[in-house]
Amino acid sequence: MVSLSRQLVREVRSFHTCALKSEAIEKAKDLFLDTLGVSLAATHTPEAQKMRSALEVEGALHRQSGALLLGLDGVTTAADAALYNGTLAHALELDDFGGADHSGAVVFPAALAAAGLNTTVTGIEFLTASVAGYEVARRALEAAGAYREHNANGGWHSTATCGAAGAAMAAGLILELTEDQLVSALGFALTMTGGTWAFNTDGAMSKRLHPGWAASLGVKAALWAQADISGPEYAFEAEWGGFFNTYAKGGAAPEQLLDDVWGWPRILRSGVKPYPCCRDNHSVVDVMLELHQKLNGDLTPIKAIEIRCIPEMYKMLANAAPKNMVEAQLSMPFCAAVALVDGKVSLQRFLGDFQISGALQEVIDSIKLRSDATLGDDAEPVVRAAFVDGAVFEKSVPFAKGDHKNPLSYDELYAKFETMCEMGRMGNRSSLIAAEVRELDQASSLAALMALLRSETVGTALDRGGLACA
Repeated sequence: MVSLSRQLVREVRSFHTCALKSEAIEKAKDLFLDTLGVSLAATHTPEAQKMRSALEVEGALHRQSGALLLGLDGVTTAADAALYNGTLAHALELDDFGGADHSGAVVFPAALAAAGLNTTVTGIEFLTASVAGYEVARRALEAAGAYREHNANGGWHSTATCGAAGAAMAAGLILELTEDQLVSALGFALTMTGGTWAFNTDGAMSKRLHPGWAASLGVKAALWAQADISGPEYAFEAEWGGFFNTYAKGGAAPEQLLDDVWGWPRILRSGVKPYPCCRDNHSVVDVMLELHQKLNGDLTPIKAIEIRCIPEMYKMLANAAPKNMVEAQLSMPFCAAVALVDGKVSLQRFLGDFQISGALQEVIDSIKLRSDATLGDDAEPVVRAAFVDGAVFEKSVPFAKGDHKNPLSYDELYAKFETMCEMGRMGNRSSLIAAEVRELDQASSLAALMALLRSETVGTALDRGGLACA
């Protein structure tokens, strides 16, 4: 019997050698630009600094030939570069969504690392491989029961568990693996992947590392396969230890893995975040911003606010007393209150020495979050504001700003990217980087882009035991 992995690889390789729909390539360029921006902005976060320290302890950072570290003047191994860059991409909770779930933070770091090993790869080959990575990661999630089912069944973090397969495929295609090697790479990724929602208990940094770990595993899987180390052929469907029976008990839908492959590239379903918090908060943020505008920021007419959401969201986002950035970004009451009070949701509310003022906490406490099992499986929350004069405002936004059905314009996307570059102290290069990405499908290599993504600060920082940031 032909394994599911082999069938998927054959579909992907056939697709990979054909011309892509221009809309998929354009989408890939937009998502790549967004991923680069949020990664560069995160170079000064605690997660980035601590990851650099960990890699230095391992002796993995140096100035000799090696893989690109975004915004730094040093290099490392391909797998460690994917780990670091993937961690950066997720560190601010501003990376794309709608894949598996944050596919950009996994696929692009793996693809960049592989491109550092195969310097002959062209821009269109890089983008095509990335589209394939998005496709495989999303299809793995759909076959594992989709986002809600997979996360609820065992507490898996789908960005990590399903993302590794996409990373392996993207890296494997860039490294020009054979069919057998790609099957092995998938086998390694699917059987060695992991990542759970335990971070939601205390806001641990482990959440930020999950995409990086999956990207690193994808690169390692491709390199092991390239060395003809065999990975399990039946990694998806094996009765004992297979991906479905391990990560999707009772909820697997294997037919989704090959259903209508490439009829409509799954990358087109991904969206770009306008707000630095969990995507499940965004539709509520949209409503609260509208309410803030209606009231001109005066909250005194409001008597009570109730938000009804599906049980899975309630389980993830009900914390009304977040103690750090991660917890706050996963708190629906906090994000709703910030939008209502500030008329925006900016990173400044989450960064630095995280504190909640007494006034903001009062608004948070006034928002009642309810679990409502009568709402549809993927229904967005319903916000109901009661006013002292007896009036009621009730609204649910089915497609929050940034969704592929309510997308950011390119100008909005670029404005976000420019802001991110300024945060990463690379603002003087934002237009140059964006121009390279916009024309990447015409580029004969990634050399010019990679040069722009390195730090211009080359000095003694590495010699003192630390890499210099841009």
